[in-house]
Amino acid sequence: MPRWADEYNEALHRARRQFTVPDRLVAALYREYAEMLVRIEEEALRGIITPQRAELLRQSIMQEIARFAVRFERLLSRGALEAAELAASAHLEGLQRASTAAGVSVSHSFASVPTRAIENMMIRRGIDLVSSRGRGGFERGGLSGAFETLVRRHIRNLQPEIDRILTSAVARGQSAGRLAQELAVAMTRDDPQLALALERIGPRGQTLLRALHEGRLSDITDVPELRRLLYDARRIAVSEINNAYDESDKLAARESPVVDLLRWTVSGRHAGLTSSPDACDVAAQVDLHGLGPGVYHPETVPSLLHPHCGCGTQKILRQPANWRDPKRPIPPMRLVSTDEIKAIMPKASEGMVKAQRKMFNQKVRSAYAALEVPIAA
Repeated sequence: MPRWADEYNEALHRARRQFTVPDRLVAALYREYAEMLVRIEEEALRGIITPQRAELLRQSIMQEIARFAVRFERLLSRGALEAAELAASAHLEGLQRASTAAGVSVSHSFASVPTRAIENMMIRRGIDLVSSRGRGGFERGGLSGAFETLVRRHIRNLQPEIDRILTSAVARGQSAGRLAQELAVAMTRDDPQLALALERIGPRGQTLLRALHEGRLSDITDVPELRRLLYDARRIAVSEINNAYDESDKLAARESPVVDLLRWTVSGRHAGLTSSPDACDVAAQVDLHGLGPGVYHPETVPSLLHPHCGCGTQKILRQPANWRDPKRPIPPMRLVSTDEIKAIMPKASEGMVKAQRKMFNQKVRSAYAALEVPIAA
């Protein structure tokens, strides 16, 4: 491989090796959740638990969860933008190093890529695919975020759980202190990271933490929806930031004078998954545009196919003599067929084939819909 190509690829590989979901984002997530729990406990301790007081407490708990969602979305937005900036800067460095190595003066500004990548990611997600609208047609849907939707679900599912705890507390004449302890233990059960976050936020958190250690009683009511809220927040943080990096990497590849095409590469962990082979293997093996198995135009390569997807793309580079030429045109959209899926997943059930085909084709459709390019007949 020529030195200019090594220089470009090394810049991309180094950035990818550096890329992780920032520890500080995860720590901030736990801190926000711990702060929420402390505020809930403080609210519970403010008065005797009467039916009227219980209703006010229920409302307060729901409001605290909604506020947590707002704060988390802000954290997530900052983390996603940082990931997108890292991917774009890798292409800028690669272009500069390749240009020097090849002795060809060519430049490009990737400054707007991170912001546009985030916008493009939201557009793709917000597209409501409607296969019944003619030839692969689509229409746009709402752009409500995944976490907002999950929080709404958690609030809906939590209300009967919280009502049950509060009604029981009123019936038993339970003290406010015991109720606060019960709520706190139910919300933080068996999570060392959360215990550490409580300890780090100061005396308020440490007081609650001591109450948790003293209150590990067999009759403590479990509230799985609250703990699932924290799990979902972390899961979304990992997936969302990974998606932001991937979207920015693909958008920068589309704009880079050096990059021609992208080849889907399945992650090393993928073979060990119980779902393998799946839509990721389809992406790596199907030849949609006659460019070769798993090879795509940068504009139309599918976005990551499932949460925690570790797949990526290998860049197929143009020769230095072509760096100033226009990029190749976008190929017409084509969807993967059932027969193609079966050839890649010969042992899969009919249901699995149908599900993976639907997943893959949805990603292809959303890529074209986001671009608003003509769709092939």
